[in-house]
Amino acid sequence: MALLGVGFFGEGNLGDEAILEGLLAQVPPPCPVAVTAGRQPLPAPLAARVRTLPRRGAAAWPAFLAELRRAAQVVFTGGLLQDWSVDGVAFYALRLLAASLAGRRPSLWGAGLGPLRSAAARAIAARVLRRVSAAWMRDRASAALFQSLTGRPAHLGCDWSWAIPDPEPPRLPPDAQPVPKELPHPAGAPHPTRVWGINLRPWRDHRFREAARQALHDRPPAALLGLAARQEDAMLLAATFPGLNIAAPASFTDLMRLGRSLAGVWAMRYHVVLAGLRLGLPLMPLAYDDKVKTLVHEIQGPSPLEAANSFSPAAQTRELAAPIQATEAFADAHRQRLSAMSEAFAAFLDQTPR
Repeated sequence: MALLGVGFFGEGNLGDEAILEGLLAQVPPPCPVAVTAGRQPLPAPLAARVRTLPRRGAAAWPAFLAELRRAAQVVFTGGLLQDWSVDGVAFYALRLLAASLAGRRPSLWGAGLGPLRSAAARAIAARVLRRVSAAWMRDRASAALFQSLTGRPAHLGCDWSWAIPDPEPPRLPPDAQPVPKELPHPAGAPHPTRVWGINLRPWRDHRFREAARQALHDRPPAALLGLAARQEDAMLLAATFPGLNIAAPASFTDLMRLGRSLAGVWAMRYHVVLAGLRLGLPLMPLAYDDKVKTLVHEIQGPSPLEAANSFSPAAQTRELAAPIQATEAFADAHRQRLSAMSEAFAAFLDQTPR
């Protein structure tokens, strides 16, 4: 049985590679897996498990159609059908349609759907989504959107990165001192300087970057650590906070491990927000799009930076004075959703003709 995975892999994005890592953990090793991928090499452990098909370029469609003839199942995962760009809808819609016409009913597992702001994008999405078999969405908003477009309920799953275990705390020698989360500060100072992680990503709306800059401008560079989930993040962080130390974790596990040394996190990207929540860190979410907003809603209602028309630097700095923080109930609920989705996926694979 061969599996074809469709997602935003091979683009140098830590979050999408985490999704692929979690998905592959559910697939028995003898099963050959091919995935759509960009030009960035996958991390070695993932590259050893999959064959990559080009996501774009002249060879993309011939390679995809050839793989359709071999694949027993076509699985779509991660964020899809997002009309921030034409390609964000067309890439997935055309491949959903092609898989269906080839007699391979596509399925959605751990998928995030939307945003679909235009009537045309919603109409296209509705047509192709009616062709899917199983539909397990990673959040309630995606499940509700799927039902509104297709008239069918979707199952509530989670992001596949939940299948990646929490890293073990570092084991220190008996006489070793743990690395403090507080930096040295002058005697008598009322509040020690605490090291926070900061993640920014390029986005058409600069208010998130500006809010972070204004809130953190008076902190010394040593009190912050840049967290880059993609190369473009590192470039933006360096331009926004001159002199900032920037870390580029190689995997979601490395990001979680690094997060253990932080006092809290400011973050834009979904998987950096998710890592902070899983670690129980104080979190300032810069909720730039629907997937981050939906994740934040599961903790504490609407995000402070959510209302596009209410932004003013002074107002947002005041609203960002109090971070949110996940409880163990948040993690327990997602692990239960992961368990249900994993069991359904295993049954789905077992029922596939070999």
